[in-house]
Amino acid sequence: MHISSPLKRFIGNLLDNALFGIIVMFFFMMAAAINSEALVAISFFAAWGIQLYFWSKGTSLGKNVMGMKVVNKYTQEPVGLGLMIIRETIGKFLSGLIFSLGYIWILIDSDHQGWHDKFIQSIVVDW
Repeated sequence: MHISSPLKRFIGNLLDNALFGIIVMFFFMMAAAINSEALVAISFFAAWGIQLYFWSKGTSLGKNVMGMKVVNKYTQEPVGLGLMIIRETIGKFLSGLIFSLGYIWILIDSDHQGWHDKFIQSIVVDW
């Protein structure tokens, strides 16, 4: 497996944010069009359901489009849903906490690991 470049990871992250935002907007616009509070709640869970689906595969929407996945650094196996949730929430929060140093770390680390990757012993690879 080939470790993904920082540029490819950056583009994947941009796609994650843009595509997730588009999906959320689509669901909420549908809900607003028919003026349904129940559909707003369903839309919220549907958008997160899509996110969780990709996380369960060791990827994200943007990473999937870019042909990348998150694997354990030592076994090369997908990290699984539990570790992806930790990586994408707590890990990325910590990476961005101090001047985004955890993300900048990707540029200087030999395995292109951010702090959120180191937190769960993962690497991002091309598939």
